Amino acid sequence: MPANNLHVIELLNDLIATSHDSEEGFGKAAKGVHSDELRDMFTEISNQRAAFAAELEEQVRRLGGKPDTAGHYGAILHPAGEISKRGFAPRTTWRSWPSAAAARSPR
Repeated sequence: MPANNLHVIELLNDLIATSHDSEEGFGKAAKGVHSDELRDMFTEISNQRAAFAAELEEQVRRLGGKPDTAGHYGAILHPAGEISKRGFAPRTTWRSWPSAAAARSPR
């Protein structure tokens, strides 16, 4: 398998995991709302994310790889970072986030 395929497969697997995280999140949201309209909308979005993941999984297979079928471990617990099998890699540091007080103060 060409090295370029390995990089593409890794990226696709990350997108698959993200799609599964989104599917799970919208599924949980659908179960937690009291509005039938919102429940239907969240369920539809969850189903779309599952379909997106299935399409990406098929592409990984076409490239000769093995699709990652799980979401990111603890992604809901760590929304500020990306989590992969290699470990936690924060997208930003806490120091770069404005404090809550600064965010509320007028400019």
